[in-house]
Amino acid sequence: MMKTTFSVALFVLVVAGFYLLHGSFHLIFKSRSSLPSLDCVSEVRLPPTYAGALVDAHFTVRSNGDADLILEDFRSSCDCARLEVLQENRYRVVHRIGLKPGSFAVFRLRIAAASVGGKSQSVTVKFRTNMPSRSEVALDVVISYVTTKVFALPDEIEMAADVSIGKESRLIDVIGDHRETATITRAVVQGHGAFRAELLPPSRAAGKHATDEKTKLLGQVQVAATAGDQLGNRANLSIVLSDGRSLLVPLTRTVSRKLVFDPPCLALPRMVSGKA
Repeated sequence: MMKTTFSVALFVLVVAGFYLLHGSFHLIFKSRSSLPSLDCVSEVRLPPTYAGALVDAHFTVRSNGDADLILEDFRSSCDCARLEVLQENRYRVVHRIGLKPGSFAVFRLRIAAASVGGKSQSVTVKFRTNMPSRSEVALDVVISYVTTKVFALPDEIEMAADVSIGKESRLIDVIGDHRETATITRAVVQGHGAFRAELLPPSRAAGKHATDEKTKLLGQVQVAATAGDQLGNRANLSIVLSDGRSLLVPLTRTVSRKLVFDPPCLALPRMVSGKA
């Protein structure tokens, strides 16, 4: 009888121990799996740009853990950069965001390229997280090359508006730094309809300009002012590059037939804009 009772008690203890041990493993496993985690690149490389230009680097942070991910204390290694996050279709400066498991956030780092060219430029972004194993994340954004003279364009083009001449046109050489990888995709006039622009085919532009070893001819644009009796018409010639940048040159119609600009003119464009 005592032997049977002991056997039953031992069985109960074994079963209880098994369930206790199983519960402990379950709690341990659950606590380990219910942790925040993230996926993010460690480096973003940007193409060459010119000194002083504004360039944007985009990257995504994904929450791939089983708990909410907290990102905060955003900072960069340079005052020349500003970090923003996409919220409600707009980029905003934030100090703290939370991400549910499976969600993500899109960031934009806007950098003002160095005022002096001739080398690459690097900015490091850091932020803190609530991950026990990775409390701080660092990401490097590298502009592969910053050059002082990327494009040679006129500051402004003034064209005659005398109705008797019918139409006046000028050929513009778009000269780029020898490291420039972008190509010209189109040339359009923004503003008054008194001007027309045409991008010449590469076959027509090739070999028409002698460049030195530090520059190259990216293309040629034909700009025309149609006849009319309105003076002072203004517009912008937009030369769009394959990487999204736009070179803007102001156009003006005057009463004089003299063209103020005598190509090639080594003046930087007044404004260069990139992708949003």
